[in-house]
Amino acid sequence: MSQKISDKKITIAVWLHTRFRFGDFLCTPILKQMVEDLATQYVFFSNHEEHGRQIAKLNAANITWLKTIFEDVESLPLHLRLLRKFDKGYLYHSLRLRFARLKKLPHWQVWLKASESKREEMQENFLLFKGWQYAWFPFLKSNFFYKLLYNFRHKSTMLFDRKICATLKLITPNLLILGRTHTWETMYFTKAAYGLGIPVVGLVSNWAHPTTLAPMARGISKLLVASRQMKQELMERESIEPDTIVTVGDIQKDLFNNDQGLCTKEQFMQRLKLPINAKLITIGTNKKGLKEHEASIAKYIAQKILQDTWNNCCLYIQAHFLDKDWKRDFQILEESGRIVVRNTCQFTGDLDGYKQRRLFFKNLILHSDIIIQSRGALALDAIALDKPVISLGFDGGLKIAPNDSVIHNYRFLHFKPIIDLKGSWFVKNFKELHDAITCYLLNPKIHKAGRQAVRELCIEPYDGQSSNRTFSAIKECSMLAAARALKPEILPGFSASLESKIDADDSLIKQYMFNMRCGIQSRVETDSIIKNKWRNWQEVNGHQRKVYVFGAGRHTEWLFHNVKYLPGPQVVAILDDNAEQGRKISDFSIIRPSEANVKEIDSIIISTDTFPEKMINRCKECFGNNIQYLYPYNDNLCSV
Repeated sequence: MSQKISDKKITIAVWLHTRFRFGDFLCTPILKQMVEDLATQYVFFSNHEEHGRQIAKLNAANITWLKTIFEDVESLPLHLRLLRKFDKGYLYHSLRLRFARLKKLPHWQVWLKASESKREEMQENFLLFKGWQYAWFPFLKSNFFYKLLYNFRHKSTMLFDRKICATLKLITPNLLILGRTHTWETMYFTKAAYGLGIPVVGLVSNWAHPTTLAPMARGISKLLVASRQMKQELMERESIEPDTIVTVGDIQKDLFNNDQGLCTKEQFMQRLKLPINAKLITIGTNKKGLKEHEASIAKYIAQKILQDTWNNCCLYIQAHFLDKDWKRDFQILEESGRIVVRNTCQFTGDLDGYKQRRLFFKNLILHSDIIIQSRGALALDAIALDKPVISLGFDGGLKIAPNDSVIHNYRFLHFKPIIDLKGSWFVKNFKELHDAITCYLLNPKIHKAGRQAVRELCIEPYDGQSSNRTFSAIKECSMLAAARALKPEILPGFSASLESKIDADDSLIKQYMFNMRCGIQSRVETDSIIKNKWRNWQEVNGHQRKVYVFGAGRHTEWLFHNVKYLPGPQVVAILDDNAEQGRKISDFSIIRPSEANVKEIDSIIISTDTFPEKMINRCKECFGNNIQYLYPYNDNLCSV
């Protein structure tokens, strides 16, 4: 278990899983602090091209983005390869759900130590979530079989992936940050990092993670969670040591603690084209909820508002961004002047637009008089701003199977405190819903003490400093990791055979990236060199430099991948003695040196990391010494 550590900088690798979480990340001070932290090299890697575009706009020498090779289907184990072939079909979803629901099981150590009453509660939570249907059998009673089942689920997902290992060996980080820890990819990263001796810090931002998205991937050194409740649940359900968990707060709620983008109620209502003196009721829908019941309840409230049951009220329906049918289900209710329906904010690559949508959401919560929700974190957003919340605990008059009823949402631990602490008004039928709206409009201070109790348990620390605490925790962990003082959790199932795989040949590194020679210590340092050189080569004698790139190998493929979104010279073509007709790299044609016209260009870039002298000599044979040659790793080499 060896790890290469750069002598110059601490290197932190950050795995980003989804587009919209990355948008939240960009909208916090964390990224700005990373840009200013010149003593540390940050490497982001993910599957999404827009991540690379946004990071390239930072123009920061100490921040790099890599497109992960994990998405290559051939890198996946056979059973996941087969499942991904049916990504859009019933077979993929049904099989994946059958195994995924097993992760609702509490950690086997928790099960063995639990009292009979506690076991009944765990069993009830599991069964209410229809876990038994996906597991093919009733809930286990035997301690032995329970432990066997848990370990099977746990170890079957903690599989080894050589390409992930190759990626981490190239980056050679001191610390690995997992932007989301409740995805199935996490298991692969933690196992590869463990084998390489790389400590892992996981961010647990989803409040449902400890109860419905567990088990936590083992082998993580530190977990940064958003609230005391999440820490307590991870300790109880996953047997995670309290010293491993750091409560930093929810970085998304830092936006609520400042006046940035804040407007008055009158301005906001004008923006929605609603009467400026009207009271605003907001309904937040959820894609994973029962769409039928949400639509029927929204229709009921819309009718009451149009009948002016509650004097001078308007309705805003906030549809979930993953809901493709929101127009069909909700926009039909839109009534000019009284009812507005919109889709919520999502990061789609336009950072400025995303920030504006986040600020709109902040104003929406702040200026709403009542928030109505059926499941989701919208309740916490409203409670954070001390807004009255109504929780829907009925199915809108529809005939729903008992196990499918929305009321079961409030039986899970992360939903329960909102109801148990009376942080919201829990309604079980249309009459109670009508009464709750009426009473809240007359007296919004009802349940104020309950909302405060929920804030202390499920939201605190809530002071606008969560981003700073998160960055400080990451920096502290990176310093400990560089000093070899941060140790990963021991993985008993990590065998010597897997360790030997990690220490085996580096053929994958050569195959997918490039073999590092020329005295360059790490891929991260090489990225910075290439990016800085590419920017410096942009102009010559007051105009954009025109260049040929000599060499059509893997180094050139990697080169264009890294500078894809950066300003730089104009590439005319790629030169190679073995050019194949019709072949291109990044849309640039590959031609033979005999086809080149050096009179139309300013320079030739030598693209190789191995034996550059041979390539430079070959260029001079073809084009002489009157053309400028550029080599990114050694400025003096081309002048010899």
